[in-house]
Amino acid sequence: MCEEKGTHPKHKTPFFLFLDLEDRMRKEQRQEAEQYLFELAMSVNDMTGEKPAFFIREGKNKEVEIVDLVREDNTIKMLVLGGETNGSPGPLVSYFSGKGLGNLRVPLTIVPGNLVDDEIDGIF
Repeated sequence: MCEEKGTHPKHKTPFFLFLDLEDRMRKEQRQEAEQYLFELAMSVNDMTGEKPAFFIREGKNKEVEIVDLVREDNTIKMLVLGGETNGSPGPLVSYFSGKGLGNLRVPLTIVPGNLVDDEIDGIF
């Protein structure tokens, strides 16, 4: 059997082995995210009878990815973020309640992290 030189793991440079590892890690992270979102979707469906839409995007800047998604998808009607309970409100809340607010085409709702489920249900 003839193999193209450089395609067998023994012939790969450390750089290509690193890329393979990075690719496998990315796939595993995506699978974990999809499984987590599937479980959340089941809970949301049990509570509301609705099927939520979830988006998984990769990028170096999560704020930019969120802004781009909101701009691209006209079905998104509101951005809801959960605030931290200790110290800083968190990076997304800090960004979108400050300089990032002007980048949104939808209203921003920040849910305080200290609210319990019944209190949140009473709001919406």
